[in-house]
Amino acid sequence: MDYIESYKREYLNKLSTVKSFEKSWDEWIPTIINELSENPTGQDIFDLGDSLSDVFQGKIVKGRSQSTLSGAGAAWECLVTWYLNFIFWGTPVIVVKNSKKFIPQIISNCTTVTIANNSTNTESDVVVFSVPDYASIYQSDLDGLDEHLAERLSKVDLTIVQCKTNWNDNSQIPMLWDLIYNSESRLANVSVGVQGVSPTSVNKFKYAFVTVPSNKPEKLKPTSIHVSRVKNLTGGNYWGHKSKADVASSINELPGRNYPSFFEGGVVKHLNNQLDNNPDMLHEFLSLKW
Repeated sequence: MDYIESYKREYLNKLSTVKSFEKSWDEWIPTIINELSENPTGQDIFDLGDSLSDVFQGKIVKGRSQSTLSGAGAAWECLVTWYLNFIFWGTPVIVVKNSKKFIPQIISNCTTVTIANNSTNTESDVVVFSVPDYASIYQSDLDGLDEHLAERLSKVDLTIVQCKTNWNDNSQIPMLWDLIYNSESRLANVSVGVQGVSPTSVNKFKYAFVTVPSNKPEKLKPTSIHVSRVKNLTGGNYWGHKSKADVASSINELPGRNYPSFFEGGVVKHLNNQLDNNPDMLHEFLSLKW
């Protein structure tokens, strides 16, 4: 597990330097600390997911220019990635924003979609993957991890998480990508995976959607077209609020729902164990210094 932890630390330190994340953190951290209380428990960290949208919207950049929307979207991706890594700390599950430097090539190959000879995986906003037999990793770099995963690809659990600040404008996108990735039929001029691997090569593959959303949550009903589009995503539909039946689940449900075998006794018990066994964990995540 030492290599996995080092890998996560290196990635999280890099994540903390993303400009949109760095600029927003000073605005977010008071709300985060207030939600966690002075001596947070695993339950407090878990419940933070119910307030993640409130944290994010504490730093709102007004306007709808393309650059403004892009900056807000990047910040939301970073906040979701930070939170999911918080939950997965102490497990061999890695959460990474789309990055050539940190995503193993074999994972990228599995998720690449070719449409009319043009390859893309730009909608892979955040990638979550497990590392089987992690004690057997003998080379502590990305190439070593890539080789390790390639030899055990059928044991890997893989989830693509698309993060968007707005639900209304974007709900059709994850619906279509989930259909492409998980379609059993042949789609004209569309293929999934390259170099002989695809989502069918891994143990479990899922596609999830996580939204703020920027539109008012109370206006989203089970019958809303935007809700209907994402209600059957293989990896689930989430937001940064408390779970609302037939609308969206809290982001804190994603880890336990898609990776239950990595949380003995449940997510909250796991987090309590991490707080007991890693006294610096809380400070590291709150200070963005790992």
